[in-house]
Amino acid sequence: MSSRRPVASSPPSAGARGLRDVLGLATGVPFSFFRKRAVNPDSTLTAPPPQHSDDDYSSTVDKLLKILEEPEDELLEEMNDLARKLSKTYGSVTVRVPSTDTVTRRFVIESAMNAMRSANSDAPPNDIVRVVLSATTFFFEEPAAVNTIEPRAFAGWLNLTTIGLRQCTNLHTIGHNAFARLEKLADVTFPASLQSIGSGAFYRCTMIKSFDLSHCSQLKSIGNSVFSGCSALASVILPASLESLGVLVFRKCSSLEHVDLSALTELKTIDFQAFEACARLASVELPPKLETIRSGAFEGCTSLQKVDFSACESVRLEDRAFEGCTSLENVDLSKIKALQIGDHVFRDCDKLKLTVSKFQRNQCKDHRDRAVDPEEYKYDRMGMPDTATLTIVSEGAPNATVKYL
Repeated sequence: MSSRRPVASSPPSAGARGLRDVLGLATGVPFSFFRKRAVNPDSTLTAPPPQHSDDDYSSTVDKLLKILEEPEDELLEEMNDLARKLSKTYGSVTVRVPSTDTVTRRFVIESAMNAMRSANSDAPPNDIVRVVLSATTFFFEEPAAVNTIEPRAFAGWLNLTTIGLRQCTNLHTIGHNAFARLEKLADVTFPASLQSIGSGAFYRCTMIKSFDLSHCSQLKSIGNSVFSGCSALASVILPASLESLGVLVFRKCSSLEHVDLSALTELKTIDFQAFEACARLASVELPPKLETIRSGAFEGCTSLQKVDFSACESVRLEDRAFEGCTSLENVDLSKIKALQIGDHVFRDCDKLKLTVSKFQRNQCKDHRDRAVDPEEYKYDRMGMPDTATLTIVSEGAPNATVKYL
């Protein structure tokens, strides 16, 4: 093996392969050494035994942070492949996170590094890579001290299976992408103190089957794309305190079958593409104070059969809100007192049976407050196909209004 080169002190060049840079340049050991040794579960991953300074470790941490900040799919796949091989050699790895109020990405990586140095004072910087890639469990020494998990704090730990936050009784904020792309994560618990979950916090955690937030009585906000791409997610329970659900929040949750929002008394908006392409979603119960369903909110939910508007009094249905819901059958809008309708709301809903009141049908206005011919109520305005049916009932609020956007 060639003699060890000095530790690289400058950041990786734009053309450098991130993982190769950490495993090779930062330690002076060829990348092929790690790949070859990691394949054999009977081998031990070692490097030449020079002394390493704190600067050496700091340099390695900097490079890891850069790699994992915005990893490309190709690099993630390479990291995942190496992690699988390393786990065969070393088994499961648990990292203890020391007491802190704010959990940052650097703090977590340095905790893993310090764990290795405590176990072996001569551990070379490359061993931190093994910990980062192979860790299966993280736990906090003083969970009650934690109040914030910073953006991307745990994103990229490809073998991480469990996150227990229930004992973090003062945790109020989970930052954006904090646990994104943890493709082996199967179990998450939350504390009652939680107030907000940042955008993409659990993006593409493809093994999680359920999220129970019912006891999080202080939770007000769930950001954009928080659960997007969680393809195994079949059940989610949200707290009554929730006021905001972000854009794309459940997009492509292809195992989600039922959504009950009826207890969310403060939720007024279902945002853009919030449930788009939830292929198994069959029924939705809407909140009583709902005011707006944004464009494409349920677009492409091909199994959706029932949407319950019975608790709603004033609703704005924006363009293409239910476009492509080819199984949608029963939608009763007759009890809504003030209804606003955008273009192509029910486009391609071939099986739709829409119910409205005679008051709504006879009191339609366009966006300029001009009267609309009742005969146009169905086809020209809402994009309903010829195969859909419209039922007009005598019940309903006498002063009900309909306005086309």
